[in-house]
Amino acid sequence: GFYQYFFNPLFGNTDFWFEMNRINATFTDPNSLGTYSLMLFPIFVSLIIFFKKWFLRAVIGLFLVLFLVNVSFSGSRTAFMGILVSAAFFMIIGLWKVIERLNMRFRRPARYKKVLMWLAVMAILVVLILSVINFVPSLSEKTASYNVLLKRVHLAIDRFNTALKNKDWEAIGMVSRDRGILWEQAINMFKDHPISGVGVG
Repeated sequence: GFYQYFFNPLFGNTDFWFEMNRINATFTDPNSLGTYSLMLFPIFVSLIIFFKKWFLRAVIGLFLVLFLVNVSFSGSRTAFMGILVSAAFFMIIGLWKVIERLNMRFRRPARYKKVLMWLAVMAILVVLILSVINFVPSLSEKTASYNVLLKRVHLAIDRFNTALKNKDWEAIGMVSRDRGILWEQAINMFKDHPISGVGVG
């Protein structure tokens, strides 16, 4: 991915993705690179948490940063949203642990712990929603154009907001590029083959 981005964008890439300024690394398309990076994100974060030696944490942290940069190069909006959701889960777990320790230290009743936990969850969700809805569209075109991922997220949110204002429900479906049909098919495939899956065919 780094080699394609900085040196030779057509190496292992197609003209279609090259024209969109998106990188696929060793995968068939940029979305596959984004999905793969998304699947590794929670593994990297978990390893950083569970490893005790600082140099192992540093190495894993470096790999995590490299994969996040590759997500940026890929321009995959699904991976971007997945990482936001995954990060929110880790933040909730982290806050739960912090509250647990504070609860033990100050010997507060358990109900305080529940109240603090729900407040923390709500705060995280509000911050994530505001950052996606308000921050990304407020980026100038010049800033967004530096990064293909920010540009695509910016465009999708703009289209969604316009469709919502005009109450154009079909246009809202178009924001996901008709992926709703694929999601429905995926659910049906899972129902038919929950254990074995269906394979690449």
